[in-house]
Parts: sequence; C-alpha cells; structure tokens
Amino acid sequence: MTRFDRAFDYLMKLEGVLSDHPADPGGLTAYGITKRDHPKMFENGIPTKTQAKAFYQNGEYWTDEYELLASERIAFELFECGVLCGVNTAGKFMQRAYNLLVDGSANVLKVDGIIGPRSVTAFNFMCERYGNALYRTANCLQGQYFIEINNGFFLRGWMGKRLD
Repeated sequence: MTRFDRAFDYLMKLEGVLSDHPADPGGLTAYGITKRDHPKMFENGIPTKTQAKAFYQNGEYWTDEYELLASERIAFELFECGVLCGVNTAGKFMQRAYNLLVDGSANVLKVDGIIGPRSVTAFNFMCERYGNALYRTANCLQGQYFIEINNGFFLRGWMGKRLD
C-alpha cells in the first residue's frame, strides 16, 4: 500500500460517501468532491470511490512533494486539509505553522501556499527536531479557520473529526 493509498483511506474515514446538506456551501458532495467546484465529476451521476481516488491522485490534491515529507502525518494533513479548505489554504496553514515555530527570521518561509522543495526541507527539519509541533500548530490554525467560517451546523463535526 502506497502513502497515497493510506492518505486516501484516511480521507475517506473523514469525508464519508455522500452529503447534500442545505447548509453546506459545497452542496452535493461525494467522497469530499463538491459538485459546485467539480461539476464534471458529476456529469454521469455520483462519482464512485474509484473515480474519487483517481481524481485526488491527479497532482492537484496529492503531489510528488508529499512523498518527500518525512512525516506521513504532515502529508496526510496537507492532503486532507487541501480537500476540505483548498490546496493553497492547506499549504498556507502549514507554512504559517512553521514560521510560528522556527527560531530566527532567516528561516521563515514565504506563506504562499505552494509546497515546494524549500517548504519540504523546512517541514522535515521541524518534524525531525520538534516531533508533532508542526502538525499540532497547523491543526490549531485549521481550527481557527473553522471557527471563523462557522455556519453553526458543521463546526462540531469539523472539530471533532479533524483536530486531535
């Protein structure tokens, strides 16, 4: 089983199969894929789990950089948060988390949401040196985001499933 396979299984535990709650701004959602944002995925009906897996593996949500991360947990967080909040937002959370934890401004990352070689190196260093601090700090930022966009109904689920 590849790292992506494990990340996809993790995502499926959080996202479930199908949702179409009227308060959800994403509308009809299957395996975390919203019809609003990806209507082509719904042209022939609800996408299957196999189609969802292929969709996520296309390089937008799961990238080669995630394979280079020493921490599988960081890779999973970037992937899952990217599905839920947007890839760029997920990258920004992780970059901001790193910047909050790093000693000295010379090592600060540009918070642009792009996870390239410099971000990978920085994240690997942080995880090697400080364990789960990067993951937990990024989770705090994600939690703050959920609180700010709280529409009432979904906050309990988002916080309960994703922040540990």
